Amino acid sequence: MSEPLSTRFLKIFNDIPPEAQQTLLEKSLAQVLDQLPPDVAKKVYSSALKVRTKHENVPRLDLKGKRRQVNDLLDVLNKEAKMPMFGDRARREEIGSEIVQSLTGWLNDVWSAFYEHHVQYAHAHSSAIDEEEEDSTQIFLESESWSDSEEDEELQYDIFRCDFHSDHWEGKFSEEAMELRKLVENHLFKIFTVAPDLPLHDTIMEIAADPLQSAFRASAILSEVAGNTSDTLAAALNIEVSKNNPKNITNLLDQYSYLLRPRDSVTLQCAAAVLGDSSYHARGLHLLETGLQETLVAIQMAIRGVFVHVDEEIHKQELQEIIKLKSSAEGRRGRVDKWVKAVMTNPTSGVPNPVAFASMIFGIPMMPGMPGMGEDPVDETDLLNFIDFEGSGDADLDDLQEEFKPKLKQRFEGWTQLATVMKGGSVAAVKAYAKAVELMPFLRANDIVNEMIIRLADRPSKSFIADAVESVSSFCKIQRKKINANRNKEKEKQAAAAAAASKATAPSDVAKPPTPASTSTPAPAAALSSSSSSDTGPNFVSPLVPPITPGVSSISPPTSSNAAPLTALPFPFTFAGSPASPSTSSQQAQAQAPPYPAQSSFTVFQGMEDVD
Repeated sequence: MSEPLSTRFLKIFNDIPPEAQQTLLEKSLAQVLDQLPPDVAKKVYSSALKVRTKHENVPRLDLKGKRRQVNDLLDVLNKEAKMPMFGDRARREEIGSEIVQSLTGWLNDVWSAFYEHHVQYAHAHSSAIDEEEEDSTQIFLESESWSDSEEDEELQYDIFRCDFHSDHWEGKFSEEAMELRKLVENHLFKIFTVAPDLPLHDTIMEIAADPLQSAFRASAILSEVAGNTSDTLAAALNIEVSKNNPKNITNLLDQYSYLLRPRDSVTLQCAAAVLGDSSYHARGLHLLETGLQETLVAIQMAIRGVFVHVDEEIHKQELQEIIKLKSSAEGRRGRVDKWVKAVMTNPTSGVPNPVAFASMIFGIPMMPGMPGMGEDPVDETDLLNFIDFEGSGDADLDDLQEEFKPKLKQRFEGWTQLATVMKGGSVAAVKAYAKAVELMPFLRANDIVNEMIIRLADRPSKSFIADAVESVSSFCKIQRKKINANRNKEKEKQAAAAAAASKATAPSDVAKPPTPASTSTPAPAAALSSSSSSDTGPNFVSPLVPPITPGVSSISPPTSSNAAPLTALPFPFTFAGSPASPSTSSQQAQAQAPPYPAQSSFTVFQGMEDVD
């Protein structure tokens, strides 16, 4: 007797793959219900409805999704393990509890699907023993070696060669190689969408089959994800800088500049350099000036963390008195030491730290940078040494490094180096010098700066502040030398112009005979002409020396109406409010211009000279 048709159908149905079963139900069996009698069709429909109601609450066992979630939590837990003593910063307990809850919920879902609903047996079983199966799986790779002997060189010319494919691939793999290349590119684009990076972008452009289309695709991704986080913005700026695209750089800065962090200064400096060499030069120069001044403010705040009393009025007055003294003045050295000691943080009271004392009693070793290892209260709460002990190459500690040990010296030197090559950067450097002296007046005295650096060197955790102070001090010295050199050039030009003017008026004055009135009480102009008419005698004045008006100090060189205006001098910077040159009509009535200090363009820098 032959088997019923339903039995044979079930055997065939169970042998086909799950996807084919679904297709068979949708295209064949579902249409049969329309051809059955109504009572039979309703019975089949009611049975299906009961099954759906029974298994409506069956949990969905997503093994890949759960594995990805747990792995992400373990990565976060590994990162938090590096910060065990930051107090409220550590979230190890919360993350551990979340991992336990996730795994417990996963086991509950597996139990519910297997024992309560009696479904997904294979899936539940594979979910429960997934890790064990992966560990016990053995993978064998078949390797093929090639000889490097000279005899084989002639046989290798027919091998499929490409920059992106291995040399041992044969020609029959050419189609598969191109398909693999596309798959790799798509996979890299998926990573690029989540975490864009310049090296990853360059890799995609190198392996792309159509570089132009891939470039458009990468640009579209960057425009979407650039404002997500600070990391994505920094990566987008780096990519646009590498492409030398000032327009896109400006758009990114206009929209998301608030996401930039202090440790992104190198990226911002590169962006400013690209803008400064394009039609957006004004924007690049503005970034340069802003970066210099913000870095100076950050350095000042770091200095105030150690020298907390430096901004008190009594210490400011004492600093001005010390600066007025000559470097070789008696007692200056003692006053400098006393001032630096007075503005520093109050010394420790000598009471041992409770954590360090308890660790010593119980024999627990103390790691570098832990509370109680410093010599003063500031160093006790400073975990820089612990971070350095763990290793500075860990990307998980970048945020802590920036908070506790910012690279102030590197940031400032990067901006100053950019100022030397950018057009108009000298103006920004002069403004930065004026800002530095305004924020930190002690930079005008090198001996005070050296003493502060020595005090900072006693604290290894504050070495970054000492490096920053030394860098700013060197910058101020260079700017003072440039200002003094330009000031001396201005004096020489004014003296030469005055000497040329005296030579031009000497012949006409000599031809006039002296009158009795002029002999008894000579006017200033006549006295100057009579003194210049003779090359000998006590009243001889060299034509190279500018004439001196009574009541004017001899150290103040006069100006002349023939002298070039200040704006025409070859200075690397300009000044607002420069006095106008006197007219020619007033030259005879006023032979001597006002004293030099009253009209010099460098009066803004008076008092900023190096005292050493």
